[in-house]
Amino acid sequence: MKKSVLLILGLLVSSVILSTLVYAAGTGTNSMITSLGDIVTSIYNSGVEPLAKFLIGDQSAGDAKNFFTLILMLVLLVSILWEITERVPFIGGNSWVQFIVSFGIALISIRFLGESGNAAWFQTVLLPNQALGITLLCIIPFIIYFFFVMDVGEKSPTLSKILWVFAAVLFAILYLTRVDEIGALSAGKFNPANVYLISAFASFAFLVFDGTIRKWRKKIIVEKSGKSTVRQAELEIRRRLAQLPADVAAGIIDPREADTLKKEYQKKLAYLAKV
Repeated sequence: MKKSVLLILGLLVSSVILSTLVYAAGTGTNSMITSLGDIVTSIYNSGVEPLAKFLIGDQSAGDAKNFFTLILMLVLLVSILWEITERVPFIGGNSWVQFIVSFGIALISIRFLGESGNAAWFQTVLLPNQALGITLLCIIPFIIYFFFVMDVGEKSPTLSKILWVFAAVLFAILYLTRVDEIGALSAGKFNPANVYLISAFASFAFLVFDGTIRKWRKKIIVEKSGKSTVRQAELEIRRRLAQLPADVAAGIIDPREADTLKKEYQKKLAYLAKV
């Protein structure tokens, strides 16, 4: 991507930051941010807002939150369309043509959403992104804990079961103690505290199927080695481990990569030996 294209994207991102400061100034979120926001509010009102109204529709005008969201959507669309147009034979390879096509299509889409009469479409597009963000934020800690328990299970299957019991009990306690409090804050029919209950059931399920999951992981390791049995997989991994010094000497891989592969192979051998 050419420097000029990066400059334009940088200006878009700067507009996002500017709109955030203006929004903070309007809500009085923080005294320091508010003071800084007061300085840039006049710049936003006199320059950015009219430009936003012209480019991305009436809905962005006078509402820094909508402007922030629409600019982010525009940046995302330009980025995705850039990757797509790069694969088009008569467009890819010419950065300016790629940018014009990508930015033009993205701007047309965002302007449609930015018109005041299309507020329903704006919320329709916004809702799945909000749902995705909430889902990821809720599930990522559980995924991290899952892989932590799996790593512990390679050394001590009993300890991994204890950890799943601990997680199930903890999530159940969180649900029982917070369900009313969180439910009172929720305006909808779904109580977000139910996420704790779902996590408790998921932890219990992983406890029950802990052995099955470890066997499944062992099967994957065996299949990746290109062999059909655990013993054959162990021998193949040992061959690869013994071949590393020769690969480093031949310049096929560097020492740092060899150390990484060595640790990976040793970890797989230890896992195959205990499961």
